[in-house]
Order: sequence, then structure tokens, then C-alpha cells
Amino acid sequence: MRKENKKLLLHSLIALLFLVLPNIILAGKTVEYDPEKDIAGSVNVTGGPSEIMIAIAKFGLGAIGAICVGFLIYAGFLYALARGEEGKIKKAKDIILYSSIGLAVTFGAYAIAEVVFKLSII
Repeated sequence: MRKENKKLLLHSLIALLFLVLPNIILAGKTVEYDPEKDIAGSVNVTGGPSEIMIAIAKFGLGAIGAICVGFLIYAGFLYALARGEEGKIKKAKDIILYSSIGLAVTFGAYAIAEVVFKLSII
């Protein structure tokens, strides 16, 4: 991958992280403004920091899971199109192995996050 393409990819991911992700996370939240209760006049978002952390964790783990599934599909195509070449077959098997491990770790992390967030009081 060329250096310019890597920079473009990095900047796109940063833009996604800081510009799009907060809108996705806060899309279901209600916004309330009460000038009598809020002296500074700021806007309050209902749902505490724990709900925001849960939404970020679910989004991140879902994205990682989708990436792992994408790599599994890619490896399947590599394997099918290898035509008996040992190097391509080994590469496809390695991708399948590592993406399966990544998917298992993602499911485990999701389960642990659910338990921790449900038991914790923030």
C-alpha cells in the first residue's frame, strides 16, 4: 500500500471516530433543556456515562466482528481460487485461523462487557 493511501485511510478512520461515531451513539438519546434547573444554560443528555460506554463498546465490538467476518469471506475466496498453490492455500488457512480467533475473542469480550456493565453502577 502506498504511503498516500495509508494516510488517507488513517485520516478517514480518525474522521469516522470523531465526527460520525458520537452521532451514532447519541442518536437514540433524548435531549432536554430546562433553564430553571440548569443555570449555565447547557443541554443535558439523558442516560449516564455508563449507557454511553455500553454503546461505544457494542459499536466497537460489532465493527471488529464485522471485520473478522469480512476476512473470513476474503480467505474463502483466496482458498477457492488458490488452484493448488501451496503458498496461497497456506495464506488462506492462516487468515481463516486468525480471523476465527479474533471472532472468538470478540464474542468473549462482548460477553464480558455485558456482564461488567450490567453489574457495575456508574
